[in-house]
Order: sequence, then structure tokens, then C-alpha cells
Amino acid sequence: MRLEHSRNRIIELMARFVAQIESATSMGKTDLNKAAETILIPLLKEMYGWSLENINYAEDNNQYPGIDLADEVAGICVQVTATPDLKKVKHTLEQFTKYNQYSKYHRLIIYILKKKQDSYSESANELPRCKQTGYQNQKRVSCSSRCSLRYSLP
Repeated sequence: MRLEHSRNRIIELMARFVAQIESATSMGKTDLNKAAETILIPLLKEMYGWSLENINYAEDNNQYPGIDLADEVAGICVQVTATPDLKKVKHTLEQFTKYNQYSKYHRLIIYILKKKQDSYSESANELPRCKQTGYQNQKRVSCSSRCSLRYSLP
């Protein structure tokens, strides 16, 4: 019974969080988006065991375009964004491949803070691929009140 209560509370809080982000971004405020990067660290650690660090605060943060959080040991990196459109996803993938992030991270997760779009003008099959590196779209998308697109090496 306690586990069910905890799950329901998490769902409630995440839904509220998504609503707050949507309201704030519609008014041009992005402070909450930046805070979300740090807020997600313990949540993702609890869920997946990742030891993520907010690399936007690292001394050499200009070395990580397109990435906000990273766990070098697990080889996972995360882009946190409130922009749910395909243009943002493509831009993130282009930055990721342009700066050879795939050599350090075998998995890129684009964590979209807001609700996903109802539809996209292009399919996931048309997302950028890195043929020269073998880094490909895993074609796995999981969505609820938030949306994560995951990319992994085959």
C-alpha cells in the first residue's frame, strides 16, 4: 500500500512539474528548465543507478555541446530540454556527432520536460545518423507526462 502511495505521489508531482515548466516557458522564463537539470540527477540515480553530474558547471563545460548531464563510467549522457520539436532533437544529435561525443558516451538520452507533440512532420527513421561511427538511432521512444528519446550503439 505504501509503494502504491509513493508511485501515485511521484506521478502527481511530475505532472505538476510538467505543468509548471509549460507555463514558465510560455512566458519566456527558463529558470525552471535549468533547475530541472540538477533536479533530475537524484531522480535518475534512484531509477537507473546512474551517477550523473551536471556538466554545465564543469570547468571545461565548453567541451560538451548538446549535453547537460553525464555519467562517464556508465557511458551515458543526457540532454534536458523543454523543446519537444524534432528540430531540437536533430540539433542535439548534430552537436553530439559533430563533437564526437559518441567516443565517450555510448548512450544519449534526450529528456524532454514538456509533453510530447501530438505528431511530427518526420519519422524517427529520418533522424540524423552517424554512419561513419556506427552510432544509430535505437528507435525506442517512451512517453508519459515527459518524453525521453534514447539513442544507443547497436
